[in-house]
Amino acid sequence: MHLSAEASEWLFYVKFWDAVNVELKSMLGQYEDDVLPSSDAISILRMAEELEDRYLREPSHIQNVVYGWTSQGENLEFSVRNEDLRASLGDFRSFLRKAIDLRSDIYCQL
Repeated sequence: MHLSAEASEWLFYVKFWDAVNVELKSMLGQYEDDVLPSSDAISILRMAEELEDRYLREPSHIQNVVYGWTSQGENLEFSVRNEDLRASLGDFRSFLRKAIDLRSDIYCQL
């Protein structure tokens, strides 16, 4: 499963992976690889659904995401529509459900 670059950056921007790390006592970080046990997929799925409910209610809303800074300290950012994020996160949730059904560990390359 491959998330869009925008969805992946957005998940870091809203601190989704930080919340996952706290809940699962993991150390997932950007640009790192890890394997999560299939038993963790249920918690990640629940957290992804909660995230959508909190941030992506209005399909036409546009999220502005800061993903870095220039050497002069200016923000590097992009905009993405909620409906595009919802589509990517829908694929992510389907992937998690499949991992749960198959009791399969999840390889993460963030």
